[in-house]
Amino acid sequence: MPPSILIKGERVIPLTAESIVEVYLVSGVDLAVSKLARLSDRDIEDIQALYARNKFSLEQFKEIANNAKDYYVTPEQLDSNIQYMISLLSDLGD
Repeated sequence: MPPSILIKGERVIPLTAESIVEVYLVSGVDLAVSKLARLSDRDIEDIQALYARNKFSLEQFKEIANNAKDYYVTPEQLDSNIQYMISLLSDLGD
């Protein structure tokens, strides 16, 4: 993931506890985008489930996924996966 995603307060969910260790959970949209590289059948199901549970909007997904291409070794392949998932998610919204 791009380093900026891990900045405190930006799309991360802090777990509050009295401890010397700080723990953050990744947001739904970042989890979905992280699954785009492999995009197995299970990854597709997971992304669809996150979307169906309103963990992110289609616009958020498009923005974050397209930003991820800057960090991917073969952005053309990632772009293909992004477009495929946008198509599937768009069908869910209908």
